[in-house]
Amino acid sequence: LLSRNAEWAATKDPTFLVDSSDRDQRPRVMWIGCSDSRVPESVVTRSRPGDIFVHRNVAKLFNPDEDSVMTAVTFAIEDIGLNNVGVEHIVVVGHTNCGAASYASDAAENPSAVDRRRPMYRWLQPLIRLAGTVTGKRTQNLIIANIQEQVDKLAQSEPVIRAWDNPNRPALQIHGWLYELSTGLLRDLEIT
Repeated sequence: LLSRNAEWAATKDPTFLVDSSDRDQRPRVMWIGCSDSRVPESVVTRSRPGDIFVHRNVAKLFNPDEDSVMTAVTFAIEDIGLNNVGVEHIVVVGHTNCGAASYASDAAENPSAVDRRRPMYRWLQPLIRLAGTVTGKRTQNLIIANIQEQVDKLAQSEPVIRAWDNPNRPALQIHGWLYELSTGLLRDLEIT
């Protein structure tokens, strides 16, 4: 990785370099996505540094009681006196063939087969509960239901409500998208 980075840096593509005196970033989009290594947001959207403000975790869960995601969302949309990023769109992006959704489906179907002491089980509790309500093609439908649930949770969060109530701030929208691993295409689920 370090040698590939050195080769990349040697190309001196000016669109990727940032003047060290320029501390501000002004992305219009925040991406809340899964930690899955097959879904690199900058690559699949052909974005440049500074285009996307990112928060990733396993299953792209938005938990308003979890400091990491709340800090990222607050930093992205509020003027907190440090660096007002000021994104206008938050996209919650799920993907096909999601291991967390498969795990949650299995755990909901056969709870006794899961080690409840593991951090993964604790982290995925909201997804496991949601899996218990999904029918049909369980894992595939769970992936989409999870995107919808995370968009809904974001819309009810304090930073988002404050942003929507602030008439001096650019409009903020939240979207639900699905990344298809087999085609490389992002699909707008029209969950906005």
